[in-house]
Order: sequence, then C-alpha cells, then structure tokens
Amino acid sequence: MMKRLLSANLPEKLAAIIISLLLWQIVLRIEQPVTSRQFENIPVSYLPPKGSLVATQRRTSIHVDAQALLAGGEVIERDAIVATVDLTNAKAGTHVFPVQMTYAGSPTTRIDLTARPRTIEVTLENW
Repeated sequence: MMKRLLSANLPEKLAAIIISLLLWQIVLRIEQPVTSRQFENIPVSYLPPKGSLVATQRRTSIHVDAQALLAGGEVIERDAIVATVDLTNAKAGTHVFPVQMTYAGSPTTRIDLTARPRTIEVTLENW
C-alpha cells in the first residue's frame, strides 16, 4: 500500500520537488542579495625577500572590488581587506608578482575580492 502511494505520479512528484527547490533559492536571493562594493587605496603589504634584497620601486596601494552574499546587518569591512605580495623567493631585478587577496573579517561571510591591478611590478636590488 505505502509503496503504491510513493510510486504513484512519480514524475509529477519529482517535478514538484525540483520546482520547490528552485523557488527556495529565489527566496534566499531576495532575502540575502549580493552586495558589491569598490574600495580604493587598500594598502599592499609585502612579504620580505630572502637575503639582502630590498624593494626599491613598488606600489603602495590598490583598488579592490568586493562581492558578498550578506545577511541583514552585515557589511564588508574595509579594514578587513588584506592585499599581500609574496617576495620571499624573488631575485634581483624588476619582476611582476600576483596580488593575493584575503578577508580577515567575519568567517561566516564569503567574500570574493578582486584586486585592480591583479599583478604588481616590483624592482628589487641588493642592499
């Protein structure tokens, strides 16, 4: 008896489940819309190179685009955006390094950060 009730109108039941899941996703998007913000002059920190190398020419700040799915009351904190360039394995000369973005704010908030520019040219010289 129970098996017959479950298997009766199976395609319609599956369609109803799929539609309800899609509607639920729409409700979540309405309650938690994607927030986009642009931040200017985010300071860039540099991990120091090995040996006696010194960065003589480098960029000190960048612009950052941030996107997040935020719950009510949450915000993207400017001070929690960290831009880092790793120079630990760098050699003398002028090279291009990628900017690594991290967010040090709320661990429950997933924030996508995009650096502008994505790479930074740095000149390193022996001290």
